[in-house]
Amino acid sequence: MSASGDIERAGVAFREVPATFGRKEIKPDPVWEWDFAASLRDKHSKEELHALYSRHREGESEFDHLMRRVLVRAMAKKSRSPADIIFKH
Repeated sequence: MSASGDIERAGVAFREVPATFGRKEIKPDPVWEWDFAASLRDKHSKEELHALYSRHREGESEFDHLMRRVLVRAMAKKSRSPADIIFKH
């Protein structure tokens, strides 16, 4: 291995790059978000949840982001996190 961190094997040089995002600590979502999503799911129809999501769909504020996350969780039949949801266009 050279001083720059490059490694040579069979005439091909490559470099090891340390993980950046994989090192971040994952914080669980607050319990109140789960409770809020459950409350929305119990009180509103599927169509109403879709309309609420549409209202916050293109917003870039922190509140819009929060509402999208909560509403996706409310609309999902089962999921541990909104990251498990796949949207089909």
